[in-house]
Amino acid sequence: MRKNLMGKKEILILAISLFATSIQARPQYAAAKGINDCTSCHYSPAGGGPKTVFGKITASHGFAPAKRSMTDTISGEVRAIALTTTKDTTNNSTGVSIMSGHLSGAIDILDNAKGTTHIVAAYDFFGYGATARDSFIRWQAKDRKNFSPQHMVVGKFNIPFGILTDEHRTYVRMQTKTSENEYEMGGMISGNLAAMTHYDLAIVQGFQQGNSFPNAGVQWGVVSNIRMMFQSIHMYIGLSGLYYKNGTVDSPWAASTYMVWAPTAKFSIMAEVDYAKNMNDPNILNSYLAKFVDSAASNTYYNDLLTKSSLGAMVQFDYAINNKWTVYNKIDFLAPDEEFLKDHYINNGVGFKYFINSNMDVDCRFEKTIVSRDGIEETGVSASKDRVMMLGHVWF
Repeated sequence: MRKNLMGKKEILILAISLFATSIQARPQYAAAKGINDCTSCHYSPAGGGPKTVFGKITASHGFAPAKRSMTDTISGEVRAIALTTTKDTTNNSTGVSIMSGHLSGAIDILDNAKGTTHIVAAYDFFGYGATARDSFIRWQAKDRKNFSPQHMVVGKFNIPFGILTDEHRTYVRMQTKTSENEYEMGGMISGNLAAMTHYDLAIVQGFQQGNSFPNAGVQWGVVSNIRMMFQSIHMYIGLSGLYYKNGTVDSPWAASTYMVWAPTAKFSIMAEVDYAKNMNDPNILNSYLAKFVDSAASNTYYNDLLTKSSLGAMVQFDYAINNKWTVYNKIDFLAPDEEFLKDHYINNGVGFKYFINSNMDVDCRFEKTIVSRDGIEETGVSASKDRVMMLGHVWF
């Protein structure tokens, strides 16, 4: 949010007018206004986490924003899930649970001619584990010149890699350990190389496990991201890379290419392809593989995959019927060994979102899985299960 440029009334008028022409607000807004960074809606230049006032109004989905949405000093949200698996496996998951419930705050602590400094903090009080989330100091330049950093962040944040959404079970996010629930400690700068070309660069200490220190051996890491906006066709494309220096074994790294395209006011496509090397071994960095292969029941295959490179992909189609109903299809693909693509996993999710009001929505989905390798489905691993789920979301 740029307090020095617009007041809340002007932001509200602009957000509603943009939403009237586009349900998919982020790509359309960036294309229409020539802004190719995430800080229009979020405090973090990498996206995700606490929202600005403009971000809250945009997330109101065409409804009149609630009074609480007109401030970004304090925010909060609760996410809940009702889930059942439909295959007769040995380890079914059925029930109702609160996934997260957190509060966040953003305070302007310094404002001068060169820039504005904020303290941003979020804490998850209940759900799958109480823990600190986004917690950083952000400096924002007032004179935004090309090449020079427009934002500097120090603290705990999501890294700028691929498409960050609230779908932490997306295969490419699991494959590269870059979901919204994964945070880094370090520093990040962001800016524009040109009017339509955005960059992010982060130096970090290695992925944290909750609030603990990094895995043994991981010494430091670097994450880069560059994103180009094509205003005339309402599309942006991006490239991301991450590298972690490990002093004891081969260093893990990953690369991502992605795009978001909104060819009409109601229809949008997101797509991403990721390649990861040395990221299958939980003793180095990432424990995602256990959701795809049982280390005991499929011991030989599991151990063979630990040193392999993986290839993942995601594509999602959204169609907004109106401001209350959106239908979508999300397809995930993962080959834990990119040299044997025939041994792969596919998760095909079809569902709808219903927006009850400006601050409440429900997401209902059926997921059909395909496991191509013989013997994996019988072990009951998470990635082999079909699911029916309902997700509830309340925020302010």
